[in-house]
Amino acid sequence: MKEIDFDIVKDGIDTDLTLTTDNIGDKLYKIPNLHSKYLRLYYQESLVLEKLEAKLARLYKKLFKYYTTEVDYIVKPAQANFFIFGDDKYSEAKFVVSKQKLQVDYLERTLKKVNNLSFDIKNLVEWSVFQNGG
Repeated sequence: MKEIDFDIVKDGIDTDLTLTTDNIGDKLYKIPNLHSKYLRLYYQESLVLEKLEAKLARLYKKLFKYYTTEVDYIVKPAQANFFIFGDDKYSEAKFVVSKQKLQVDYLERTLKKVNNLSFDIKNLVEWSVFQNGG
């Protein structure tokens, strides 16, 4: 699966969700397409997260076995986390998982915003009518 540049996605979200009095009609018609677009991205990035979490779990298992059975100074299972969490490979993999979780959360929040976009448009129209004395 091709990795996406999340900075480009965030810029697209900013563009897609910015409402002005000039673009509300256009945005109203685009809501179903925006929902589909961000649902697809959410699904794709959620799958990536699942794979990364599985990879992290396998690495944890491998390191646990290593530290509790194969090193010169064999540690007790209760102490293994100290060595595993301090391991460079594990720390790097954990960072990648954390970054991916943030991206999935960002997309989930974007989907919620898209779902509420019609209410935002309605409120913007009502505000505009109110300001114009209607």
